[in-house]
Amino acid sequence: MQPQVDGTRPISLSLPGYPSFMTLLAFYIFTLEKVDVAILETGMGGETDSTNVVNAPIATGITELGFDHVKALGNTIESIAWHKAGIFKLRTPAFSVPQANAAAAVLEQRACEKSTRVQFVTDDFLTANDIHVEPDEPFQRSNAALAIALAGAYMEQAKPCGQIDPIVAKSVERTELPAKFEIVQRGIVSWVLTSAHNEMSIKTASQSFLKYVGQ
Repeated sequence: MQPQVDGTRPISLSLPGYPSFMTLLAFYIFTLEKVDVAILETGMGGETDSTNVVNAPIATGITELGFDHVKALGNTIESIAWHKAGIFKLRTPAFSVPQANAAAAVLEQRACEKSTRVQFVTDDFLTANDIHVEPDEPFQRSNAALAIALAGAYMEQAKPCGQIDPIVAKSVERTELPAKFEIVQRGIVSWVLTSAHNEMSIKTASQSFLKYVGQ
């Protein structure tokens, strides 16, 4: 039975969908645990994502774009980039790993609309400071470089402000990502656990696995 307003008209209650509920649950846990810094990941895309209730984040970041969720985001890289760039916020630092030219152009335009600019982060910092990640593959190095850039944006706004120096950045070498090329040894058998959910990531994961078994 629906609750009543003044005993006459029913109130229409609508429960949030699964993505929105998970976002709400995350905020509840963050509040309960009194976290200092929260890292939010969007669902399918940024434009209509429930995480957009945070309208003034410290910084935003985009990993490599591919053809994913095309029914919702469109079947062109430009359309997908447009949706993903929905996480950009007004005058908020925006970062991205290097993208295809068409996608990069859309990200730059969308950033301009939000009175900001998107900075494309390469792994040059990792190379210059001899920082390695596991697996030491281009996609993982790009993600690590993006993470360092986002952490740097936070440090610049912290009080007192600071920066991510090479010694601190090297901590990414000790980062453990369960089920992301995690090696589980069972006797003489080695299990390689990872995940991939679209054509681009499946191809990358397969190439990395072939390198591993060839060692």
